[in-house]
Amino acid sequence: MYSNHPATDTAMKQARRQGLPLDEALLLQGAHTEILVAAAKGTIDLQQMAREELASRGLEQDGRWVGFPKAAAALGG
Repeated sequence: MYSNHPATDTAMKQARRQGLPLDEALLLQGAHTEILVAAAKGTIDLQQMAREELASRGLEQDGRWVGFPKAAAALGG
């Protein structure tokens, strides 16, 4: 069930907990090293980046479509 790779194990646990497909939970495996380093150091805010991306898609934090103006107001996008 578990791999010899701690990051994969963590992703598997989080995928199960959130009800996500495993391939979606493994998204960091494809991230550039520079992004991972910055995220680990806290020099970039992945949560803010995710909120802004949701707003740019017209989605609220729960992923529900609300339109661009409302999403931007709710999420700061």
